[in-house]
Amino acid sequence: MEAIPRVGCTTLKQKQGDFVVWTATIPCGEVTLMAGNAKLFVAVACSDNLFILSTRGGRLLLPCIHLSAPIRYMTSDTWGKLLIVTDAECICWDISSFKKMYSCPVGHLLRSGVQDLKVTEGGCCRLQISSKESYMYDPAVGAWVGTFELDFPDAQVCPLRQD
Repeated sequence: MEAIPRVGCTTLKQKQGDFVVWTATIPCGEVTLMAGNAKLFVAVACSDNLFILSTRGGRLLLPCIHLSAPIRYMTSDTWGKLLIVTDAECICWDISSFKKMYSCPVGHLLRSGVQDLKVTEGGCCRLQISSKESYMYDPAVGAWVGTFELDFPDAQVCPLRQD
């Protein structure tokens, strides 16, 4: 996928070798990120907070979506899930149903910087912010859950009470 900036718009060009599969002109100043699944979709983030989702053949899956903040990170998986992280929230889209699965606040975790961002098969967002700190958003709980190992060398095991 190639993004060619023009005056007031950007042209996207999808190639297979030397053959141009499709081109599309989108109404944005600059493409900042592209992600997708080669078999299913292409996601494009623009500098003016536009988010564009199309098939790999160039057909729009949704109308252009205007987000409230710039997209900082974007990743996808082989199951048709797409994660978008802005300065304020993490949004998970299910591409097969064209629905937003959830959105959750994430600004408090981004202060340390993101080292890795993944989406699990079930659609959970896994965010690694340092070598020891990793969190996963659990939609059922509605909160970020720490997935790092806690090390309490002086801790004593509390015996279970048996009645």
